[in-house]
Amino acid sequence: MGLLKRNSKSTIAIILSASMVVGSMGISFAASFSDVNNHWAANQIKSLVNKGVVSGYSDGTFKPDNHITRAEFISLINKAFNLKLVYDINYKDVSSKDWFYEDLRKAKAKGYISGYEDNTIRPNNKITRQEVAVIMAKVLNKQYDNKGYVCENFKDSDKIADWSKKSIGSLVDSKNMSGYPDGTFGPEKYITRAEAVTVIYKKFKGSGFSSSSSSSSYSSKDDKKSKNKDEDVVIDDKGDRLKNKTIDGDLTISSDVGDGEVYLEDVTVKGTTYIYGGGEKSIYLEDCDLGKVVVDKKDDKVRLVAQGSTTIDTVTLKSGAILEEDSSGSDKLTKSGFDDVSVEDDHKVTLKGEFDDVYIEVEDADLYLEEGEISKVSIKDDAEDAYIYVARNTKINTIDADERAKVSGSGDVRKIEGSKSSSVSRTSSSSSSSSSSHNSAPVASSVSITGTARVGEILTGNYTFTDSEGNAEGTSTFRWLVNNGVGDSFVAIAGATSKTYVVDKTLEGRTIKFEVTPKASSGTTTGTARQSSATVAVQASGVAESVPTNLATGLTFTDGDNKENKISGDVTITKAADDSDVESYKVYYLDASNAKVGDAIGTVAKDKTELKVTIVADTDLPAGATQLGVYSVNAGGESADCTKTVLTDDKSFVVLPTNLATGLTFTDGDNKENKISGDVTITKAADDSDVESYKVYYLDASNVKVGDAIGTVAKDKTELKVTIAADTDLPAGATQLGVYSVNAGGESVDCTKTALTDNKSVL
Repeated sequence: MGLLKRNSKSTIAIILSASMVVGSMGISFAASFSDVNNHWAANQIKSLVNKGVVSGYSDGTFKPDNHITRAEFISLINKAFNLKLVYDINYKDVSSKDWFYEDLRKAKAKGYISGYEDNTIRPNNKITRQEVAVIMAKVLNKQYDNKGYVCENFKDSDKIADWSKKSIGSLVDSKNMSGYPDGTFGPEKYITRAEAVTVIYKKFKGSGFSSSSSSSSYSSKDDKKSKNKDEDVVIDDKGDRLKNKTIDGDLTISSDVGDGEVYLEDVTVKGTTYIYGGGEKSIYLEDCDLGKVVVDKKDDKVRLVAQGSTTIDTVTLKSGAILEEDSSGSDKLTKSGFDDVSVEDDHKVTLKGEFDDVYIEVEDADLYLEEGEISKVSIKDDAEDAYIYVARNTKINTIDADERAKVSGSGDVRKIEGSKSSSVSRTSSSSSSSSSSHNSAPVASSVSITGTARVGEILTGNYTFTDSEGNAEGTSTFRWLVNNGVGDSFVAIAGATSKTYVVDKTLEGRTIKFEVTPKASSGTTTGTARQSSATVAVQASGVAESVPTNLATGLTFTDGDNKENKISGDVTITKAADDSDVESYKVYYLDASNAKVGDAIGTVAKDKTELKVTIVADTDLPAGATQLGVYSVNAGGESADCTKTVLTDDKSFVVLPTNLATGLTFTDGDNKENKISGDVTITKAADDSDVESYKVYYLDASNVKVGDAIGTVAKDKTELKVTIAADTDLPAGATQLGVYSVNAGGESVDCTKTALTDNKSVL
């Protein structure tokens, strides 16, 4: 059984970026930062440093006003909240070789990133304060708080984007973020290291947060006898059991639970319970008081069972779900269970039990009452085309319809009222003893598209067919639709009438939907047409006629690391004079012969305002790397050549030796044909400051090495000598000996040579 992590009590190891190293530092070090003592965030920084959460740089600074990138902040969140579940991503500016690839997959699975309209995520861009607010609101489960009005208190409220207002308002209202002394919020400003620390500090201030050396966790067996209290609790493992607990803040069942089971017994939540994980076998709620519950499970397959004295005031469904009240057995429900339900997703919702009010807030909703009774179903404005199935022996007292809807099934609907009551169609047969005579239309739910929206790619339409009469699916019909450029209007694509569609070049830059009209093999055969959500904008073809020929016109790099064989800094690219055949630029390490060393360091799209790839602090310099090179890239691949710059001028890279040994002598001590022996004596370089050792090889008449090195000798040896043992075979073709100068960067390009002559060893 996994552990239940108490956010307010247990340690969360937080790494702000690769340059903000996790470690344990004492107060004296925190107090000694040369750039912190007079900083506005000095107390917050010192507090988290002294707790062992974050640390500064090796030069004694913290650099509180430096910025961090989107990828670095995402990495911070994942590590802080121990996120594990991953989800497929296909952002066009991200490669599976990027250091942040797995972090983006975790962020996608958690649901706190979605990307831009052009299907990019822009990981190397600096992150703004309003972007941080949106991420933090989702992570802290405050994304549903309607606090956008708080933003009106800032002088620059007109600069706060609509998409971030609720998040900023929620975080400011909860004191997780704040504005500037001049009365502005600065939504478009890049967030600094100090500000990021402060957001975290405010989250954990007063929470009993301790360093990693004293971290605590608890499992279900810890709480059998006492009513412990916590601010926030996260459940992140299937099979977990939380018992006898009062939570003053929020309870989160995370997506890491997957499709597993979770058990809550005698739990009171004063905040909100967020359910992102759990399967069809159930989240069991026994003797619980949960108040407000929000369900948002990605695959819609989650079941909540209320037992004993459980009471839940409101459930907001942002995904499909099953809500069930246990009506039998020793754990049967004795109190109100689920009271009110708000349906905000068009996937199937199944109810079993006694419900007060059900609010349908979204169009194309699918509501199935399979057992029990609903006092009132309210179909709200703009929630048109709801489908409500009322099973045999169930009852809805009132349907209040402000939009058209369809009701089917043999259950009892006592009254239909509201402004659109005449637009509610009802097909039923209450006298029938068989569900096959319900005379209700089939339903297509969970309509979606899989595949990549790119010219030439195949898209597949998906849906779930349901027929309450039990009939098999007949010849359902399909359409593919494309946005016609006028608002949200979509028109049919000529000839696209199957479950799959090959994306045509004429649709580049536009969005696509899939539509299915379900048909059963018999009975009431035709249901209501249902559409998927729109795809992202269609990308250009993934097949290019040729790789780019136009290269970046410049590449600059200044290493910010002073450690040997370490490297850090920004690689800045000057784009190609003609970049018409370029989609992005990719940076690699190169060796002295211009060959790539390892995978790409990073990729940046050509339309970025700043063409820059960042090498994070304390990165190991790959062996043999002497240059950086930037290749032009399009869908066809990388350019054959690249623009290069040499890595020079500090300890993190050692330049190849240029100073050679001033002499090499050898007298063969062997008198046998094709045999050799003796001492190779080296006279060191006049200036050996760039030399660490000397390496001796056989050479042929063209000065090419023959075989492996004979031997190596360090430059500081008293006697610079390599011995060839007696009776050694002379390699075929060897006519000379050569000595190369060597350092950490590799061997010198040239060497000092001496000919093998004057005895029987060489014919």
